[in-house]
Amino acid sequence: ALARLPGPPLHGQQARVVEVLTRALPRAPEPAAAPGTALIVDPSGQRRDRIAGYLAALGYRAERYTTGRELARHVRQSSDFDLLLVDRHVFDPTLDDLLPQLRA
Repeated sequence: ALARLPGPPLHGQQARVVEVLTRALPRAPEPAAAPGTALIVDPSGQRRDRIAGYLAALGYRAERYTTGRELARHVRQSSDFDLLLVDRHVFDPTLDDLLPQLRA
């Protein structure tokens, strides 16, 4: 409670204790920002659009891709995304080949 009082502490030597304790306290969490951008790769257009709708309801801006190649091309050009959803049926390349490419 002493550390959270507004203004400088008014107690002689205790001021240093309050200063040290204030630095040791965990920071208050920042207000949550908008979720950001989600990349979705799914060969099924209907399922891809449905997932994009769910993410839009959560505040994400969804970018949709049909093949792993399209997704990999985007990720190589820009890594400015917050969420990546890859369907297990992805092709060109398949999931086993796509994941190492994305990690690189």
